[in-house]
Amino acid sequence: MSHVSIAAFALLSLVSAACAPGTATIRAGEPPRPAPSELPTIAVTYEVTRSGSGDGVILAGHADAEPRRTIAVAQQAGRTPEKQELKLVANPRADGTVVVEVRYAEVSAEGGHISWEPTVHVTRGVDAVAEIKGPGWGRSIRLRLL
Repeated sequence: MSHVSIAAFALLSLVSAACAPGTATIRAGEPPRPAPSELPTIAVTYEVTRSGSGDGVILAGHADAEPRRTIAVAQQAGRTPEKQELKLVANPRADGTVVVEVRYAEVSAEGGHISWEPTVHVTRGVDAVAEIKGPGWGRSIRLRLL
């Protein structure tokens, strides 16, 4: 009987230790995930365009993104309420693709708001495009890894 009690106590101790705060869980067969600073930067070009009234490019540029860290780009038109903000988080995958989490916010000159958060899968050297449309308006974002 005491053998069963000792085994149950040992099992309970292992379960308690695994659930203790501050302990790390290691799964067999999974390599450790490198810190973002240990990964190479990801060169990405972006272009946000408007369709409907006032077609054209709203934001465009190039950034060297650190994996899993936010890049933020913003612009405001003088003293008007019109502004655009773009945030990108690049998450590299083992297959060489990058999943980019996009957060786009816009306030029009008239005070209208657009908030959009697509997730875009990007393959190096190929344009990836996400679009959003409403009655009489639209926005698209084009991403490319260099």
